[in-house]
Amino acid sequence: GGAGGRDVIYPLAPIVTYGDSSGVEDGYAVLDIFMEADPEETTSTTRSLVIHNLHPDLVIEGAVFNVYTGDWVVSEQALESGQVRIKAPADFAGTYDLEVE
Repeated sequence: GGAGGRDVIYPLAPIVTYGDSSGVEDGYAVLDIFMEADPEETTSTTRSLVIHNLHPDLVIEGAVFNVYTGDWVVSEQALESGQVRIKAPADFAGTYDLEVE
């Protein structure tokens, strides 16, 4: 049995929180995303998140591109250290959404 009398499969997904990220025109925006272990997690595991459907005009640094899925993989360490940055194309004005898993 596991938590609440049910079986739990480990590792559990991390808890991800985020805020609005912003940058200046022709500059970078640092992602405001934070990951932490689920309180019921009992294993020591490396956490990462996946960014899906990144707009093709955006440039991301601090993430690894998966050529098989077309997704970007970001380590928890890169997020915590502020290494994950996104740059919009020249003269971009507006917003963009990221799909994070």
